[in-house]
Amino acid sequence: MTILEGFKAAVSALAGAAVTAAFYALVIIPIERNDARRGYVAEARATAAEAKADKIQRERNANQIVIDAYQVQLKNARAAEAEKVEKHETEIAEHEAKLRAAGRSCLVDDADRDWLLKP
Repeated sequence: MTILEGFKAAVSALAGAAVTAAFYALVIIPIERNDARRGYVAEARATAAEAKADKIQRERNANQIVIDAYQVQLKNARAAEAEKVEKHETEIAEHEAKLRAAGRSCLVDDADRDWLLKP
């Protein structure tokens, strides 16, 4: 083997290595990156969907706590209103009983009130 043949072999080896490196850099690496991106995108979408579902569940739980609190407040307000109405009715009945005992009862009934309030 002469120097010229050795030089040609070396140049051919370098050219082959350059073609191989270029093919790897232009074809193989982008394919691997795309595969990695596809996997990452799917994983990122799954993670985002899970986070969204968790957020919705937390909001539902918080909303249920608020609804329960308002229902308790409404129940208490209705009980207080019923107690107030009952107390008022009792006071009216006691007052009418006192008036009857004193002989000063009011003879106006609901029909009279309706007639007076009729437009």
